[in-house]
Amino acid sequence: MPRRDGRDPGGAEGAGVHTVRGRRPRNARRKLIVVDTSVALKWVLDEPDSDHAREAMDRMLVAPDVWRVEAANGLRRAVRTGELPPQEAPRLLKVLDRAPVRDLPTPPLVPAGLELALSLGHPVYDCLFLALAIEQDCKMLTADDAFLNVVRAAAPNLAGHLLRLADFAR
Repeated sequence: MPRRDGRDPGGAEGAGVHTVRGRRPRNARRKLIVVDTSVALKWVLDEPDSDHAREAMDRMLVAPDVWRVEAANGLRRAVRTGELPPQEAPRLLKVLDRAPVRDLPTPPLVPAGLELALSLGHPVYDCLFLALAIEQDCKMLTADDAFLNVVRAAAPNLAGHLLRLADFAR
C-alpha cells in the first residue's frame, strides 16, 4: 500500500515488509511492531538508546500516521531546549519521512484510544499507539517510561503489549 507521497513504504507491495537501504530484512517474517514517536525521534536525535532505536528499523514497523505530527513537535521541542539547531529540524523531518514505518490511519483508532486514555488517565496520543498494538496483537516499542509505568499500574493485563526500548534486543 503506497504512502500518501506515492512511495512504497515497504518494498514488497502489499506484504507490509519494509526495506532498509534497499534490502529485504533478514528477519522480515517476525511479527509487526508498533513504533511510537519516542523511538522514532531517537533515529535522528542523539539520545540514550538511539542505537537500540536504530536496530528496530530492521523490523516490520507500523504506527498511527499521527506519529509524523508528533515527530515534528518533538523536533520543535529539541530546538526550543537547544538540543538541535533550528536549521536542522526541517532536514531531520525529511529524514524521518523516509523512515521504514508503514503509516496506518489514525481515525479508526480514536475510539479505542479514547477508551484507553479514559481508563488509564493518560493522553489519547500515546493511547493510539497502544490501541494499534492491541488491534494488531503485537508489541508497541516505546522509550516513554512514564507511559509504561502508567499502563503497568493501571492495566497490567495490557502491559504485555509494551516493549521498553532499553530492553529491545534482536
